[in-house]
Amino acid sequence: MSDRGVGPDPGAGPVADPVPLSAAQRAASAAIDPAAIASDLLALCAIPSVTGHETDARDHLARALEAIDLDVHAWDADPGVLAADPAFPGMEVPRTALPLVAGTLRGARPGRRLLLVAHTDVVPPGDPETWTTPPFAPTVLDGQVFGRGACDMKGGLVAALAAIRAVATTVGAAGLA
Repeated sequence: MSDRGVGPDPGAGPVADPVPLSAAQRAASAAIDPAAIASDLLALCAIPSVTGHETDARDHLARALEAIDLDVHAWDADPGVLAADPAFPGMEVPRTALPLVAGTLRGARPGRRLLLVAHTDVVPPGDPETWTTPPFAPTVLDGQVFGRGACDMKGGLVAALAAIRAVATTVGAAGLA
């Protein structure tokens, strides 16, 4: 049975934390920096990364991963080679390059691993007259970020970056598998 919604106002949210956190988990959670998340999201949304032209966004992310001492590998995959695989799911837009980056925080212990995956490409912004703000000049209005890719998928990518940054700075390799 969950503690969620129990109490005088069921819509008020959880009354108690239903999942106890370890000291390392509490430290990592406390290390999440909302100002860094906002800054990272605004910077990434300012990079026009329309499908097929994601190199600048990939390079920006590679620098962010290097800044937290991850092992970083950035490369350009060949879409033609990928498309030759019988299990290839197809492409929405033809492309000649597929810029990729992987950052690895190596743990010192045996055990399970976690993979965080995201993409930096966005669809073309379309008619600029339909935008309240310019698509690649992200703006904060009433606490919300407006800009191309803020929700899909740059916001999720920045959340993953914040999580790995918090884990890297608090738990570190010694505490990870």
